[in-house]
Amino acid sequence: MGKILVLLTGEFPYGKSEAFLESELNYLNVFDKIYLCPLFASGIANQKVRYDKNKTNIKVLPSRKPLSVLDKLHGVLISVCNKNFWKEVIKVFLKSTKKLSSLRYLISFSWTGNCVARYTIRLIRDLIDDYDEIVLYSYWLHQQAYVAAYLKGKLPKVLKAVSRCHRFDVYEYLNYEYIPYRDYLLKRLDDIYCISEDSMRYLNIKYPKYSQKYKIARLGTKSYKLHKYKPNPDLLRVVSCSNCVPVKRIDLIIKTLTIFEDNEISVEWIHYGDGVLFEKLKNEAADNLKKYVHFEFKGYVSNHTILDDYSRNDFDVFVNVSSSEGIPVSIMEAMSFGIPTIATDVGGTSELVKNGINGLLLHADFLVTDLYNAINSIREMPSSEYLNLRIQARSMWEEKFSAKNNYNMFAEQLLE
Repeated sequence: MGKILVLLTGEFPYGKSEAFLESELNYLNVFDKIYLCPLFASGIANQKVRYDKNKTNIKVLPSRKPLSVLDKLHGVLISVCNKNFWKEVIKVFLKSTKKLSSLRYLISFSWTGNCVARYTIRLIRDLIDDYDEIVLYSYWLHQQAYVAAYLKGKLPKVLKAVSRCHRFDVYEYLNYEYIPYRDYLLKRLDDIYCISEDSMRYLNIKYPKYSQKYKIARLGTKSYKLHKYKPNPDLLRVVSCSNCVPVKRIDLIIKTLTIFEDNEISVEWIHYGDGVLFEKLKNEAADNLKKYVHFEFKGYVSNHTILDDYSRNDFDVFVNVSSSEGIPVSIMEAMSFGIPTIATDVGGTSELVKNGINGLLLHADFLVTDLYNAINSIREMPSSEYLNLRIQARSMWEEKFSAKNNYNMFAEQLLE
């Protein structure tokens, strides 16, 4: 007899997404058994898993097969026979500014969620009979949370069902001004763990009647041994880390570094991460950064490799210019090594980066010259002032974004 955790993810421990769970999982071993449920990992189950296989209390449930046409039709039929679906349809027509897009979103969300939920309940029902208490933990306030709400009503001995929420699963203006089943999920789930104050503030404004369920549970990163920083007065060393997708606006970093190229200022730039724009951005950089700005697109590398690189290299500044964020773990990682950050003031970024204290904040709609001036101000900053930025970056990380502190606290909250 004991307590088990059913962790509902998108693809983790397969694929490349949900990298933050690799660290968090190490602190969830307070449960007697952990079942990892990758709900949308169909077709990739032969890939290498991303967790310590020596942890005998972790079991990865088989990923489902791709949905057949019959599965999809069944999911649609279940949806249209559910009164909550029709409540959502009415909500779309009364409140959504993009009715057709929202309706398509609702239908896709519903049939997929119902198909996955029915598969998952069949998969795990027989595995948990010997345990006293079950905690259902959805990593996203989205279809994973929909499945958690479904399981809560079907499984015996469920202690509670909770969900984290991040960015796309919180801010409705990123999703046709609408995310399906908000009221249904917020009512059914016991606790909603927001990764930032900004996301909790947003939910409080949009859905105040569930405010007693909203809690802060910050993400965190592991501590690495720090080496003594060695400045190079003849070279500015810039690093960035994100997927190569439109929302990250890496093209604006290239445009900014082109000004350094034109002004014959020596810069070294390394970018970690791949994505749909990887080759395009790499070619754009090659066309514009030829002599004074040396760059390297590392592509996808493991989180461990990135942190190991940070521990061995002297980067002067980390740059993140996303148009939208939850709260960037990439910035937490940089700060843990004392690297000051220049970032856009979006989402919960200002909870990490304090302007003029441990980095610099830019307006979300900044000009390229604004980013140039910010980076150049780091380059020209008196050494004592710059070193204070590094000290404060590390201090902020120690105070609020240590994985050990945050995830231990979160694990205890799940057990309560």
